[in-house]
Amino acid sequence: MAGLTTFFAMSYIIVVNPGILAKSGMEWGAVFLATIISAIVGTLVMGLVANVPYAQAPGMGLNAFFVYTVCYALKFTWQQALSMVFICGILNIVITVTKLRKFIIKAIPLSLQHAIGGDLCTIQKGGIMMYSLLNRILADKKGGEVFMLFSGWHFFYVVLTVALIVTALILLRSKTQAVRERVARGFGSLAFGLYIADIFLMPLAYGEIDIEKLPFHVCTATCLMCFLSSRSTRLEKYRLSFVLLGFISNLVYLIYPAGVMWHAVHPLSYRVVQTLLFHGIMTVYGALTLAFEHQKLEIKHCYRDLTVVVLMTVWALLGNYAYNGISEGYSHFFNWFFVVRDPFYAIPETVAPFVMPILNIVLFFAVEMAIRLAVRCVKRIKDGR
Repeated sequence: MAGLTTFFAMSYIIVVNPGILAKSGMEWGAVFLATIISAIVGTLVMGLVANVPYAQAPGMGLNAFFVYTVCYALKFTWQQALSMVFICGILNIVITVTKLRKFIIKAIPLSLQHAIGGDLCTIQKGGIMMYSLLNRILADKKGGEVFMLFSGWHFFYVVLTVALIVTALILLRSKTQAVRERVARGFGSLAFGLYIADIFLMPLAYGEIDIEKLPFHVCTATCLMCFLSSRSTRLEKYRLSFVLLGFISNLVYLIYPAGVMWHAVHPLSYRVVQTLLFHGIMTVYGALTLAFEHQKLEIKHCYRDLTVVVLMTVWALLGNYAYNGISEGYSHFFNWFFVVRDPFYAIPETVAPFVMPILNIVLFFAVEMAIRLAVRCVKRIKDGR
């Protein structure tokens, strides 16, 4: 009876919430489904995980604030506003899981806790000013010099990457194996940190989450898997396979950064600096790992390499077909991992989706085997065998 009463008391939200949010430009049907799904998930978590008799659903006060204050008064698009909601949700989860919330509350004097509500306007204005400042710093810089392929700036990032690899190899040649592996994994953690930080900074830089940087891209996907496999015993045996594929893909992107060139922005724009630094550090991480970690060239390792390439190809196919299409008059086309279209347009577009996945697997696997063989030969020569 209590559950039935609670349901009827809050069921109006299913219709009212999409009715309010639709005024910001969001699709009514999509919000309707999202409201139902979020209420189901939230209530199940409270009952099955927290073990408390609470029902959860989107708040009516916040959706009005979202539409009339953030979108109407402050002139943000609903996509930008949702990006802020996403970031706030992540931050709330982090401070709750780490018990930082409890320490923050205890650190605030009781009198100040009572006064916080009266000063929300000042906090809100400060947040808007901070957003505007960061947006001016991180937004794409148009006009003047433009980042181009094989320009001076492009060579600078490539040379910087090569210099980092050579310097690390020289400085670490007399160090112990443990120190070498620790430094190599440090570069991997740095690349992962840059990627996570970029997710939070993208709404400030571009006004939205850039779909191109979702982990369907082989470079970002391998970065994520390298980080996870270095900390998971189940994925540990595939770590070098992810590292090898990540090294090849990030090196290719560093040499031919097509995604950056298409935007035609200044070489010192955040988009250019972040993207090329990320791919450069991932290349350094791959090179050092392959140079320092010893692994025999066995059939099982080749099988793991092939398995990782196939899985990444399937994953990229899922991402491409999920996000390609036309929405609101804008055509979305992604070619993550080159599995939808030939990058050199040598294969007809009608045939490419069937040929490129197989060709991709064969080509990348062949390059991986060549690199493994070359690394093995260099180590054997170095050992004097």
